[in-house]
Amino acid sequence: MSNQIISRRSFIKWIGITGGYVTLTPYSSWGGPKNSEKLSSDNFFKKNGPIDYQISINEKKSFYGDMPQLKAHPLLWEKESVLSKYKKNTVYENADLVIIGGGMSGLVSAYLLRGHKPIILEQGPRFGGNSQGEVWNDIAYSVGAAYFMEQSPSSEIFKIFKEVGVHSVCRERDTEDQKLLNGVFYKDFWSGETDKAHKKQFIKLSEFFKQIHEETNGRVYPEIPLAVKLFSDDPKRTEYLKSLDKYNFKDYLEKVVLDGEKLIPHIEQSLERYMWSAFSCSTNEISAAIGLNAYAAEFGKAYVAPAGNAKVAEMFFTKSLEEIPQKNYRTESLVVDVRVEKDRTWVTYSDSAGKLKTIKAKAVIMACPKFVVKRILHDIEPERMLALNKLSYRSYLVANVLINKKITQDIYDVYLIGKDLKPEESQVSDIIVANYANKNKSDSTVLTLYRSFPYESGRRLLYEENSFNKYKKEIEAQLHEEILPAFNLKKENIQDLRITRWGHPLPLPVAGLIADGTIEKIRKPFKEKVFFIEQDNWMMAALESSVGEAIFWSKQVKMLLKK
Repeated sequence: MSNQIISRRSFIKWIGITGGYVTLTPYSSWGGPKNSEKLSSDNFFKKNGPIDYQISINEKKSFYGDMPQLKAHPLLWEKESVLSKYKKNTVYENADLVIIGGGMSGLVSAYLLRGHKPIILEQGPRFGGNSQGEVWNDIAYSVGAAYFMEQSPSSEIFKIFKEVGVHSVCRERDTEDQKLLNGVFYKDFWSGETDKAHKKQFIKLSEFFKQIHEETNGRVYPEIPLAVKLFSDDPKRTEYLKSLDKYNFKDYLEKVVLDGEKLIPHIEQSLERYMWSAFSCSTNEISAAIGLNAYAAEFGKAYVAPAGNAKVAEMFFTKSLEEIPQKNYRTESLVVDVRVEKDRTWVTYSDSAGKLKTIKAKAVIMACPKFVVKRILHDIEPERMLALNKLSYRSYLVANVLINKKITQDIYDVYLIGKDLKPEESQVSDIIVANYANKNKSDSTVLTLYRSFPYESGRRLLYEENSFNKYKKEIEAQLHEEILPAFNLKKENIQDLRITRWGHPLPLPVAGLIADGTIEKIRKPFKEKVFFIEQDNWMMAALESSVGEAIFWSKQVKMLLKK
């Protein structure tokens, strides 16, 4: 298989693993690279980086995360009126490259193109996007994305991670995610231990997923992203993806893998909870291509950093600051308009003081969701707009429970099964123990709870008045009745419950978007000057999507900037 293919699984074990951690370069337990102590102590780093090291417990009785009262909606929904009062071609500065969006995609792109001193515009108060974290009582934990999957040492993702030092802070998870059923943890779910009468189906499906992951017995792993230019370089693999994409994940398993046999309840619940947590959608919505890519990878190894993927984002941020001036990293900077005119691209944005400014750039990377692209990119081609209008996004909450007691179980991720819930009845679907990757010996615990809204009206409900109190009560009820007792914890052990709201971070990977050409159309560069690098290039919420697309398209940007 070509090394140009970015893989979520590997056949070669990482070397240098000691005590469950990969030790390649010297890093502190979670506080950043030792050779960058000046950066770590710098006010700019603390204020703007993906991890908040200075939280105060019980400080807020509302959501963290998305802040709808900020200027994004008023400006973007009244864009023409705003721009009519502003002389658009008043240039405040020139740049080789402007990157719109400071999440994982934007930060990795900035690192790869750091020699061009890009300007990075992020509308939020911190960089990191959905990969942000916090630290409490010496425990770093995620408020968004939590882990990434094993990569082949020959892949470009592995090489760039090694270059930046990501491996050095990660703990390897090579055991199956546990299931929590009626207060009991089950470590070997796919052996059929929760339903021995249906053991045959457990074994058949687990063998299928393993064969997909390892590419044995004639099975082929569905690579996403396909790191080839608009699909043309690998037609066989493209056709394979398209053939899978015509099915949804549940139909594919039942009709193709199980020859018409229905999924038994515990398996269906387990797969459903996984898709809720990872993609905020159901097994009968998600494309079989994307569902198999994600779930088969779970039969390999995962890598967990303190604060989850926020730590990965922080490392790219830190490394880039060695070459990119701090003034080029701009938070609270909302892009209002992007337009290509002749040989230059004009980027107009509202700065942190609310003043409109324009940058004249040779190239632009839009590392922002496509629903934002629709609002700010001028003169979008009809074909691309039709494709963009097919895309949808889903919402979820992350609740971090700060606990003054250390748990005894060595657990990372636990999925809750045993209830037949409709998507509209979704609850906390899985629990991550944030201490898992922290090398310190804290006497406290942080449990990270994920609750998705895997249906179309979820976002509206999250933004209704009093939604915080409503969902806080629901999460607390499940926490006290189901979760705390399983970990031998009590209500009085809770020091704080911090709930982060993500209104539309998860692209909905429905069946058909690869097969009908939608993905190809939304990835294509705009007028050879504007490039799209984001996880929703493939409608797949994964660190690998962000990093893989950044690696691929940054090469095209370099070629343009060399001309």
